[in-house]
Amino acid sequence: MSCQEDESIAGVERPCVVSDELLSSGGAWRLLVENVTDYAIYLLDSQGRIATWNVGAERSKGYKQEEALGRNFSMFFLPEDIERGLPAQELAAAARTDGLKRRTGVCARMARSSGHW
Repeated sequence: MSCQEDESIAGVERPCVVSDELLSSGGAWRLLVENVTDYAIYLLDSQGRIATWNVGAERSKGYKQEEALGRNFSMFFLPEDIERGLPAQELAAAARTDGLKRRTGVCARMARSSGHW
């Protein structure tokens, strides 16, 4: 079972009802994450390669799923941040904090297209 397109997955106005089977399989979590459009939610492997990609990531980062999956997340950093080793530092910080790392920053693709560098 999946939610209707006009229903808000993450909102409380119109909750999405899913089957017990979908809940127990982790499919409900996947359905929720895949349908979040306002936030980039993606997982990295231990080497920093992008393993999952949601619609919100596509909207905010400017890369389609097929462009992002398997690539290193350093593609989101500005060249000067890569030179300073910021991607490696952030990956190490995530490893120290049970794999969770939140970051707000300028996406390199967006910066290039807007003429910021």
